[in-house]
Amino acid sequence: MAEILLANRELFFLLFFFGALILSFLLYPLIQRLSVFFGVLDEPNLDRKIHPGPIPSMGGFLIYLTFLSGLVILALLGGSDEISGVKGAGILLGGAVLIVGGVLDTKYNLPPSRQIIFTSLAALIVVLSGSHISYITNPLGGEIILDRLKVAGFPVLGSLVVFAWMLGMTYTTKFLDGMDGLATGIAGIAGIIIFALSLSPDVNQTTTAFLALIFAGASFGFLRFNWHPAKMFLGEGGSTFIGFMIGALAVISGAKIATALLVLGIPVLDAAWVIL
Repeated sequence: MAEILLANRELFFLLFFFGALILSFLLYPLIQRLSVFFGVLDEPNLDRKIHPGPIPSMGGFLIYLTFLSGLVILALLGGSDEISGVKGAGILLGGAVLIVGGVLDTKYNLPPSRQIIFTSLAALIVVLSGSHISYITNPLGGEIILDRLKVAGFPVLGSLVVFAWMLGMTYTTKFLDGMDGLATGIAGIAGIIIFALSLSPDVNQTTTAFLALIFAGASFGFLRFNWHPAKMFLGEGGSTFIGFMIGALAVISGAKIATALLVLGIPVLDAAWVIL
């Protein structure tokens, strides 16, 4: 089956993208009911919140569930062979940690000292699953090798860079999520751009291309309900999960950090300014 998928990958690209978009669209009623049932609602209890009443806030779970479904189907068809199963599981587990943490935060208004546990754990899971950066291109020429320092065979500097990168991207989209449809729309655009880069001759990674398309389709499918006036919010879990996914897609099969920064360059600078 893998040979058929690769031989007709343009067709399967369309099928996975529109399949994820449609599934995300169809999952909305279920997730909306679950959000109301469990009381995961965004209350307009602050001056900056202008929505008229409680809004379901499990959009992140909707995107996560769509992405999970697409990845499972891709694996069953043999289209995920370019990345290890451990790396794929790391993304899913890290994303699940963020979604659970986000749901708990929305429902119980966790303090920042508790919220950071979930984001740090998700970033750590990606690192422990084997994602690291071997080198950084030097703007003045050559490369800065990060793999020279190892502890028990584990590349320390490259892993620390990935950990910091994942945290930075996660918080960038968290800070960005202040307007209906903004973070979700950027997530879809980022997915499309990473998809295009994955097919370039110097990268040529079909699996990453499929994952980026599934993520983009899930985001664009949810955008219909997140557009102003939003019927559902991403929630804390969703706003962190989409940054986490963009960061993970940028490093899972070779560093494409520069590409992610093309999409999120200004938000990243804004997040750095907010932190400072």
